[in-house]
Amino acid sequence: MNLIPLLLGLIATLPLAFALEQVPSKIIFTNKDELSGSLKSIESDRLVLSSPLLDRSTPFFLNVIREVHLSAEPSLIDARHQATVFLTNGDQIQGQLLSVSPTIVELQTTFGARLKLNRLMISQVKISESRKLLYRGPNGLDGWQQNAESPRWTYTNGQLHSSSAGSIARNFEFPAECRIAFDASSDGPFSLKLNLFSSDITSDRPASGYELYFHQQTVTARNAKTLKVLGYTRNAGALQENEKARIEIRYSEKTSKLALFVDQELIEIWTDPAPEHKPDGKGLHFVTVQDTTVHISKIEVSHWDPEIDPLPDPENSAVNPPMPLDDGMENPAASTKPAPKSDRFELRNGDSLVGEVLSILGEQITLKTPFRDVTLPIEALRNILLQPVSLERCKRENGDVRVSTTDGSILVFRLLTLHDGLLTGHSQNFGDATFDLSAFQRIDFNIYPRSSDELTERAH
Repeated sequence: MNLIPLLLGLIATLPLAFALEQVPSKIIFTNKDELSGSLKSIESDRLVLSSPLLDRSTPFFLNVIREVHLSAEPSLIDARHQATVFLTNGDQIQGQLLSVSPTIVELQTTFGARLKLNRLMISQVKISESRKLLYRGPNGLDGWQQNAESPRWTYTNGQLHSSSAGSIARNFEFPAECRIAFDASSDGPFSLKLNLFSSDITSDRPASGYELYFHQQTVTARNAKTLKVLGYTRNAGALQENEKARIEIRYSEKTSKLALFVDQELIEIWTDPAPEHKPDGKGLHFVTVQDTTVHISKIEVSHWDPEIDPLPDPENSAVNPPMPLDDGMENPAASTKPAPKSDRFELRNGDSLVGEVLSILGEQITLKTPFRDVTLPIEALRNILLQPVSLERCKRENGDVRVSTTDGSILVFRLLTLHDGLLTGHSQNFGDATFDLSAFQRIDFNIYPRSSDELTERAH
């Protein structure tokens, strides 16, 4: 790894205006080099990383950095609803709805910021019930079943570790639409078999549910009952030896679709051609088939709402999160329905109301309709079709970054400061805002083509 041209000098020569705690992270450079360590600070044109591979904390210019991956922890929010606001530049922001007025839509986000979003830049607002987290762990071996007389899996500091070939499994009350996610790494070539929705957690070869077999960068999916192979992919490039990857599976019983994400990137979507054999078991198995040590941590099982978080088209899916839309391009998040003449509130039961928001108190929203005032739970809403206005799109600026958060939000803004784990940015979508860095999974730099003439030049 040739990092010498990227080094700016010793840390002693750089004033650390924005010091951070030790933040585990991985830098990916524009030449595809990678370097893991702890993020120490960021200025307007450089960041500082501490790494065991370097003699001391070392600065790097931002213009040679493609992205930074961070060890984010998902936040639990005690709320019954989740609002997703789609913006005209392609951003999507999740949070709890605080207010709706003729000029702003206000959200409380899971990443610290209370955002007042400009209605001129909002294309759509969707409401869903909050993702119900059914399990987060592991917190020990209690509840887990091992199939061997001599256990092959151990637990240490929030991780399950395999010592040799064998399985560990437990039962969950899986909903019809669900999400299963976990961190995985291996001390050798990555090899793991994952069984979902099985009816027998005592077996490492259950005859029901689905099976995903990970072998290095290749993943094969099949129906364990019919033994029908659903397909395979060789695109899981993040599954490398000695590297940790976030693996996520989303399943819809309604559509018989099984989707695989690795590090938030869509890898493949498989459809079971035999919907009459839909799985109904409760088992989740981690099976090692070789004597390579595998580490499993940060397991989450939760509800998934495909309406609020639809699966993208795998053929059009980019390696990176979606770029902001170019001027003149249609926003795919925008509703194709005729624009309402006033705010219209679509309900989950199929009804709809026309009116305006009088107040939002806790989880209750009060609407002024032509007939009477109506108060109902926010989660009873499905969509808010805003009164039509001449939509605008925020300007692209030098210093813009794209961030991805643990709740699925994607935002673009100009990076201003980073201090004590708090990141401040600016966007025409919401003005100035401060975010909690611990909720960020990824920060992308240099997100626009260098030849773009849309960038607003600013003196730094």
